[in-house]
Amino acid sequence: MMPERDEETLPSRAISGGIIMALLVMLGGIVWVWQSGPAPATAKGPVAESPAAVGEALATARELMERGEWAKAEAVLIPATVRHPMEQSLRMARAECLSAVKRFAEAYDQYEKALAIGPREAGVEFAAGVAAREAGMMDRALEHLAMAQTLDPSRAEYALALGQVQRRTGSVDASKASLLRAVHLDPDNAFIWGTLAEIALSENSANLCLQHIGKARALQPEVAEWRLIEAKALKRRGEPDKALRVLSGIEARQRKESSVARLIAECYGMQGRPAEAAQILGEAFLASPVDGVLAYEAALAYDRAGNREKALEHAKYAVALGHEGAGRLLERLSGR
Repeated sequence: MMPERDEETLPSRAISGGIIMALLVMLGGIVWVWQSGPAPATAKGPVAESPAAVGEALATARELMERGEWAKAEAVLIPATVRHPMEQSLRMARAECLSAVKRFAEAYDQYEKALAIGPREAGVEFAAGVAAREAGMMDRALEHLAMAQTLDPSRAEYALALGQVQRRTGSVDASKASLLRAVHLDPDNAFIWGTLAEIALSENSANLCLQHIGKARALQPEVAEWRLIEAKALKRRGEPDKALRVLSGIEARQRKESSVARLIAECYGMQGRPAEAAQILGEAFLASPVDGVLAYEAALAYDRAGNREKALEHAKYAVALGHEGAGRLLERLSGR
């Protein structure tokens, strides 16, 4: 009986041994694949970029970016990021291209991907925050800019950018704190002093505004914006003569810009000089003849100065340009 039992079990043993061998071979193959990394893609799938290929794509894109050919640079970077989606440098370069052509929401998306890849460095957080700010995503901008400042508290531009966004979102006290940190890090930055002066003026602190703007003007005496802020503070303090002296240093072309012309006209008005106020507004309208608001204001100024002819002329311009209240003004002036 024993030999018969052995003969019956030989086939089953052979089959079992074959299955075991096949499983061992299969397992060995799996281990080899696991150790050697993913299998090469087929012709239908994406092919991973080699480090050299990534460098070539970046170098080509950078050459195009230096020439301002942003669309061509992005055309190089798009397929590179598709083939190598976890390369942070490609994401950053692509975001830079998008920012250059003011596609800030798309740029922010690339910066987010770059941060997810890592490392989460201060410079990347800062760039993401700026893109988010320009895209109108203020909450995200605050998050990234605060993180940039935390990661590198030595950079004045990080504190400045954070302070600007905090101001835009209504957190004025936090904004002032950030700007004071920034000016401590970079006391020769006129823009920080100018921003602090604007905040002081908005809070009706004309004296503090003049202190801050004085430092900005000392650093950048050629910048007209600092003169405007100083003149506004002087006018707020009831010193239109000093304000006009400050504004006299602005180029004739800039004096015809609507915001500057209005400020000069207000100072003339405070001095009881309505004819000069009307003249400056009239000249500003001639320089910007599609501004219906400016035409209306010039008409009012000429009316106050007793120049009915010029008042009628500018009221008609304002009506033609669609100013809402110009029609009533024209009717009143015509009825005299």
